[in-house]
Parts: sequence; C-alpha cells; structure tokens
Amino acid sequence: MQLRLILYIRFIYRKHLYIGYIYLCNFLINDKIMSNYILLGGFFMVTECSLKKVKDDAEKLFQSGGFYCSESIVASIRMNLAPEMPESLIMAASGFPVGVGRSKCMCGAVSGGVLCLGYFFGRMAPSNPQDPKSVNTLKLANELQQSFRDNHKGVLCCHVHTRGMDMASGEHKAQCVSFTGEMAMKTAEIIVRELNITNTDI
Repeated sequence: MQLRLILYIRFIYRKHLYIGYIYLCNFLINDKIMSNYILLGGFFMVTECSLKKVKDDAEKLFQSGGFYCSESIVASIRMNLAPEMPESLIMAASGFPVGVGRSKCMCGAVSGGVLCLGYFFGRMAPSNPQDPKSVNTLKLANELQQSFRDNHKGVLCCHVHTRGMDMASGEHKAQCVSFTGEMAMKTAEIIVRELNITNTDI
C-alpha cells in the first residue's frame, strides 16, 4: 500500500509549551486522498467547518444556562474547529461575562472571541512589537471588535447595551444569546479564512 505524506508549511504556530508549525496534511493511499487534516504543532484540526453550527452551538450552550457568553464561544470553537484545544481555555474565559466580572464593561462575547483568536494566532515567547504574530493577532482582534461595533451602536460596552433592562429578564438573556452567536460565528469566520479551512455553509 502506497502512503505518501505531503506537508505544506503555512506559518509558525503556538501550541502549549512549544512552537510548532501548521501543515496541510494530505494522506494519499493508492493515489487517493483518504483524509485531510491541518497539523497544529503535533495536533490535528479539522479542514472544514460550518460557521452556522459554531453559532448555533454557542447559542445553545449559553441558552441552556451551563455557560456564560465567553465560555460558550470558546467551547463551541473547541468543539467545531480545534478538538485538541485544552479545556482549561474555557476556564480562562470564565471571568469575562457581564462585561468582565459583572462590571458591565466590554461585552464578554467579544472577549471570548478575542481569547480564541489569541489561541490560534498569538505568540508565546517574548519578542517585540514588530513580531508578525503579535501584529497579525492585534489586527484580527480589531477586526472582531469592529464587527461588533458596526452592528451595535458603535460601542462594546455591556452597560450601554443593557441599559433599562432587568438583568434577570428574558429580554436581557435573549440579547446576550444573540451576541454570543454573532461573535462565535465571526470568530470562526476569521479563523476559517486565515487558515484556509473550508466553510461548508458555502
């Protein structure tokens, strides 16, 4: 049986306690592609994803009451795009809800999305402001927050978006679920685009 492994190095990628590389791996057996994966520093990730499913899963996780907005986004990205992502990253998102620690500052859904972008594209070792990974991650994070601003009164502030709402009301919960789905989908859209993952919704 013929087995050929074709590796295409895409760019340096952070993974746990070391720096690896992203490869597009095509396993060909008897000249037929059997499976496609992206190899992330020794871990395999999907090569196709439904952005709508990322959105729906995040909304369901929040709606069920099991997770808050930021946690739901990280969990959905993990389920749909990076199963190797440590569950501890969901824990890292637990302080962002209700505008960071219930302070009603920046929307927790935006924070959860930014955390995911940092996981995929950020740096781990100290470098300098010109580090391409740092520059790129900041650019992508800015794109995410600007998307939210463009759709919601030009602000990120939870206090503004919940003004006049009873925090225990169905109206408030519905809005937060909607924001969560929106930011989960936008985060996934950026990841899919940057890593050349196939969007199965198209």
